[in-house]
Amino acid sequence: MLFRSARLDFRVSAHTGFSLCMVVDPSYEDATHVAIVDYHKPICHLHEWIKPWNLSFDSLANLADTVLCVKNRLVERITKPIEIFVVMDGGLIHEIADLPESVKITVLDYDTEGVEKERLEISPLDGELCTINSW
Repeated sequence: MLFRSARLDFRVSAHTGFSLCMVVDPSYEDATHVAIVDYHKPICHLHEWIKPWNLSFDSLANLADTVLCVKNRLVERITKPIEIFVVMDGGLIHEIADLPESVKITVLDYDTEGVEKERLEISPLDGELCTINSW
């Protein structure tokens, strides 16, 4: 029992610095899926699939080229900043387009002139009065 507990603790702590995991769902009849996911965030950085009869390499060099191509796409995806569009009109946010489910946006509006007292809240950042909206 102690040995199993120690092995489990090691597996959990081993992923603190490096949080990427490759998940492979092999299939001989349909597409084989390969995904690279993050342990700490609900993010899938890469998802590729291919029919098994289409997966072949003429040489080790071709295999290495394919691996490097996938690596370059993965690095590009991870380092590319996430772009979120906020639609405003007259100082009011009307929409936040294509917001991922795992992302929460909180807008602190310090322009409180003319705002009803019931809508005013204390800012969690600096203690000033503001209105708070979340998506």
